[in-house]
Formats: sequence, structure tokens, C-alpha cells
Amino acid sequence: MSSKVARKQLLTLTLICVATIPIAFNQTSAKMDVLGKTIRTEGPEALSTPDRVSIYLGNIYMGMVGFMILAPEVALETLFLMYPHQQGSSYEINHGFAMGSPLIRGYVEQYAKDVINNGPHRLKRIPIRWDINQPYSLAKDYRVALAVAGGGLTGTAEKVEEGYALNMTVTINVAYSNNYTLPIINTKWVRFYIDEAIFGALQELGWFHTYVLRYQWQETIFPRNLKPQIVLKPH
Repeated sequence: MSSKVARKQLLTLTLICVATIPIAFNQTSAKMDVLGKTIRTEGPEALSTPDRVSIYLGNIYMGMVGFMILAPEVALETLFLMYPHQQGSSYEINHGFAMGSPLIRGYVEQYAKDVINNGPHRLKRIPIRWDINQPYSLAKDYRVALAVAGGGLTGTAEKVEEGYALNMTVTINVAYSNNYTLPIINTKWVRFYIDEAIFGALQELGWFHTYVLRYQWQETIFPRNLKPQIVLKPH
């Protein structure tokens, strides 16, 4: 097969996939309508085995989408719900990706200034959420928001030879909510949304397992600078 023929076939398959996406979205939303109504009126136990398997596979699909949109943290969080660990288990990851969000970086920089002015102290938990006072930036915040929105930021500080070391932690309870619906597309022709109650039902049935995840990293600040210089130094 020549490369020209292969490219034509790839283009044809791509066009077919793109053309069928609206149909798939509408079918998925219609299925969620039915499953959501069943769960809310009859409870999770009313789900048939094929429905449960379908929802379970949907969780895998969402995890794969997380990788596709370059949000590996939320992808792994989603897939790890399927791991049969003890309910409520706690895990720690040394990873400072949250500093890519202007919201998180702003909190850490303010904490750094407070430490320089007042000495080492503990940062009380700051809820991580985006609102009218903390505008959301799709370009800069989406990866962090998908993984840690609803969690909390805490920190401790210690004196080091050159300045201060800030030990930062973002804690998130990874679980599906029974009362959250995420609208993604809602137009005259295409409708697509995620009803977390559907996945929460499998959580209640023991197919998914909640856990607590802590992202930890360390920042170093140098008081000699008028504006604290923050250098990312993971543990």
C-alpha cells in the first residue's frame, strides 16, 4: 500500500469519525437520561449487569480522554477509582504540576511573602475553586482544575541556609458525586453531558473505590529579592 493511499484511507476514517461524533454524543446523553432516572427513582441496585458494565467501561473511556487532552493527572485519578484498594485509602505523589495554574501559584506566592515578612508558619487550608473573584483560564487552569478542583491547599515553612523552604500540599478526595452534572455541549443538534450520579451508583455498589490523594512539592524562596523568587524543587 502506497503512502498516498494510506493517507487517503486515514483521512476517510477521520472524516467518518468526525461525522459520527454528534450521533454518538446524542446517543450517550439519551442513555444517561435513562440510567440517571433509573438510579434516582429505583436506586443503584436497579441497574442491570449490562448497564453496570457499560458505565464501568465509560469510566475507562473518560480516563483515556484525560490523556488525549493532555491532563494525565485527572486521567490517572479516574482510572485509579477502579483499583480494588480499601475504601478511603490515602496516597501521596511528589508532583508540583499545580503550580502551572495562576490560581495556585498566586496562593503560594502570597504565602511566600507572608513567610518572609512574619517568619515560618503553617498555611491554613485554602479551598481550591474558581469563581467570579478567581477567574478560570482554559489555557492555563484546565489541567489543574480537572485534577484538584474541590480540594484544598495547605503548607508549612522552614528556614534553610539560603532562605525558606515551603512544603506545599494539595489534598483531594477522589470520588464521584451523586449531585453533580457536567454540561459539555448543549445545542439544537448536539447534546452531551456527564451525570456523575451514574458513576456514583457504581461507587455505591462497590465497583469504584474512593480514596484521598495528596500532591506534594517543595518551593524555595530567597528573601533578598524584593519579589520572592520561587524555584520549583520537588521532594
